[in-house]
Amino acid sequence: MFFNSKNNMRTLSLFFSADRTYLAVIEEFKKGLRLIHVNSTGQRIDLFNAKEELLKVGIDEFNSLLKFLPEKIEQLVITLPAEHVLVSKFPGNENISMSDLRKLVELEIKQNFPQFNYQDFTSTVVPILPGMDKKQMLMGIIIPKDIYATCKKLLEPFELPIKHVEISQLNTHSAFIYNYPEHSDKAVAFFGIKKRFIDISVIKDRKPLYYNLVSYKDHESICDICHSEFTRIVSEYIEKIDYAYFFGYSLTKEILDKAKQELSSSVEHVGRLNAFRMMTANISERERYYCSRTAHIYPPCIGACIPSFHKRIKLV
Repeated sequence: MFFNSKNNMRTLSLFFSADRTYLAVIEEFKKGLRLIHVNSTGQRIDLFNAKEELLKVGIDEFNSLLKFLPEKIEQLVITLPAEHVLVSKFPGNENISMSDLRKLVELEIKQNFPQFNYQDFTSTVVPILPGMDKKQMLMGIIIPKDIYATCKKLLEPFELPIKHVEISQLNTHSAFIYNYPEHSDKAVAFFGIKKRFIDISVIKDRKPLYYNLVSYKDHESICDICHSEFTRIVSEYIEKIDYAYFFGYSLTKEILDKAKQELSSSVEHVGRLNAFRMMTANISERERYYCSRTAHIYPPCIGACIPSFHKRIKLV
């Protein structure tokens, strides 16, 4: 059972991607999710460089879409792209003391953002499975508080609570587990193709095992990078990957076809991740067509509406 809340709970999910903002309104039932609205802006909202003149075009367009939203939305969930956060791995286990955990995160902040202090960020730690070396590791997700402040200001007109703010890759895991229940206990690799980065992660039996963010210079190098990362993962972290799924706004048919050529001999299936596979929908024909074209872009947005499967330790 995924859901325990009251029937017809409506959630507005906002994915502030690096290319544009994606919106979805979801109705939550005890048996699952129903999509009742989906849309996107043509311009991005740059939360990281939150200057009014930089945000104006995207915000104006975003506000123009609000009049199309269904009524009776009760809560908001927000997804951030990896480019807006620091995701770092460090030794430790889930039983580490809160004070020691804070010291580790504070060290990561000092090394990566020496001009800032620990208090300038909000941090969450996720335990990850050990690799072949059996070392216990933790993954820190460190988000600037300025981004939270920008989100709250932008969303003030809703007068609704923000249930949570999460990164795209973890929400993608949730979307997969919900939409592919027959594969949720397998070892699965995810490749999120963005404009300048590839978000790479692996889960095994619903638990995170691996994460990396790799930059690329041109589209021709994307599949080579994915193959190199795959080889590293099966050499250092887990002997066999069962499935590989690709998603993201920069994913093309050409990239997916080449990825299938590179990886099909090593996994049972290589495919395009479908965010709507197990959802019901009450939307227009235009929206259905849009969903068929963008199903690989929406996993972070849809996954934000699904209860998290990964254990989290929130630092304050």
